[in-house]
Amino acid sequence: MPRKRVVSPRPATPYYTPLVGTVTTHKHFDEMTHEEGRVWLQGLRERLQRKMQRERDYLDRRAGQGTHTPTDEAYEQDQVLEAEILALLARLEHGLTESEQQP
Repeated sequence: MPRKRVVSPRPATPYYTPLVGTVTTHKHFDEMTHEEGRVWLQGLRERLQRKMQRERDYLDRRAGQGTHTPTDEAYEQDQVLEAEILALLARLEHGLTESEQQP
C-alpha cells in the first residue's frame, strides 16, 4: 500500500527567540516586532559568517593541496555573494535599530 504524501502549509519564517536563543518557526518576518526582527537578522548574519568561514577553511585546505576544481571556483564566487548578503543583513539590522530609537 503506497504511503500518502502529507503536504504542509507554507512554513513560517524562522527567527531567534531572544530569551531562548534557539530557532523557532512561530512568526513570519512581517509579524515580528522590531526587536524580534533585529535579533533574527543578527542570528542569520552570525550563521552566514560561520558558513563562510567553513567554506574559506575548505578552500584554503584544497589550495594547500594544489587542488582546484570548478566546484572550488563556484565556492569562491559564493564567498562574494555571501559578503554582499552579509552587508544587506547588516543594513537591514541597522534600519530596525534606528526605527526602534525613533519616537
